[in-house]
Amino acid sequence: MIEKTLNEWLEKLSGTFGQQWQLDDNQCRLTTESGEPYINMEWLPIQQLFLIAAPLDTFSSEDSEAQTRLIQYLALNSHPDVIGKGLIALGDNDEGVYLIQALEPSALVYEKFEAKWRGFSQLVEDVKLYLADNDISSPPLGLGIRM
Repeated sequence: MIEKTLNEWLEKLSGTFGQQWQLDDNQCRLTTESGEPYINMEWLPIQQLFLIAAPLDTFSSEDSEAQTRLIQYLALNSHPDVIGKGLIALGDNDEGVYLIQALEPSALVYEKFEAKWRGFSQLVEDVKLYLADNDISSPPLGLGIRM
């Protein structure tokens, strides 16, 4: 029931972008015009949560600074002034860092869903701008964490 509603909402929302979004195996992945990952959406039926996640950074196995950067990103979780109601988390297979927000669809109507999606999309852009303009390894944001 909720998955059907989510698909209806995604279809309606995607129409404003001239695209067609639908959950496929409980997931929907949006990309930029150049094909880069932009926002991933996932329905978790057992938890009854709809997750929206955006990649902030990726790591490779050759990246000697990955652990330090990861800790610095995770420190952002103690700064709601930067990440709002989002959460910084490590992606599947430790491939990168994501900004995530969870929605409880059963408590929403379409207009609130749309507002929350648009708010998250703007938050992603704001966080990316913040990260581009600030060195997250230096206090106070880095909280003095050194590796």
